[in-house]
Amino acid sequence: MEFFSKNPIEYENPTIMHLVDYNTFFEQYRKKCGRPETKWEDLNVSFKAKSQLVETAVGFNFFSYIIDLKQWSATDNERIKFRDSKETEKDILPYLQLGENDFDPIEVYAYYIGLAINNMHQGTIYTKYLLSYPVMYEKTQGTSYGRALEKAF
Repeated sequence: MEFFSKNPIEYENPTIMHLVDYNTFFEQYRKKCGRPETKWEDLNVSFKAKSQLVETAVGFNFFSYIIDLKQWSATDNERIKFRDSKETEKDILPYLQLGENDFDPIEVYAYYIGLAINNMHQGTIYTKYLLSYPVMYEKTQGTSYGRALEKAF
């Protein structure tokens, strides 16, 4: 999983998501409360998604990327539309209107952060996190992060 930057001067993960096979990913993601059997090949984020965006985002393939996730989650009425690489089209409600069973890109992004932090190869599980996000964000953003980090255990 290419989650972290190979360049040590890049401190912030890009908030980019690449949806290759939305249906397969989301089906697996919803099946289990913890460590669902999702595949990085179906949906990836951060530096991997950014490098794929630079290399392959031409024509309709561009619509399989969701960029500026943090900015989207801070808006009141902005929807996201995407078409994954399998040509599944999806319209995502504004962040604050998402229901509990809706696809939440912020939660999925945070889930991958949790997997990267608590991977099975380090021998350590972190149960306390310090999250920082702009004061303007709603409490809901923190809730998405919390759900995702629990799911990554």
